[in-house]
Amino acid sequence: MCAASELPITQGDQKYFPSLLRESLTALEKQNLVRKTLKGWVYSGIVRPLDTVNLNNVSDKVVTVICNGEVLETVDQAKACDEAYKGAVLFHQGETYIVEELDLKRLTAKVRAHACS
Repeated sequence: MCAASELPITQGDQKYFPSLLRESLTALEKQNLVRKTLKGWVYSGIVRPLDTVNLNNVSDKVVTVICNGEVLETVDQAKACDEAYKGAVLFHQGETYIVEELDLKRLTAKVRAHACS
């Protein structure tokens, strides 16, 4: 998100984000935070990314939050340990999810949608 606000992200950037570029762009696009242009992916959010992302706490290990095989979001490992442990409640785009599994070896958190009654 922050990188896309500086310069368009292109396939050439795969070397900087070897395992997460496609997944990250897909997740950010679903959240309307990036959009594809002729020059690459650019930031399209409303607020400045640096107001929502604390770059001082960025980890080189990122946990992918998955629901029904689809990526919801990614979070750094420290945040995942604090907020995505088994049984935790996560909120994403106004929806409620329950964490079923946090796998720090695979860097994934599997969640299920929770229907509020």
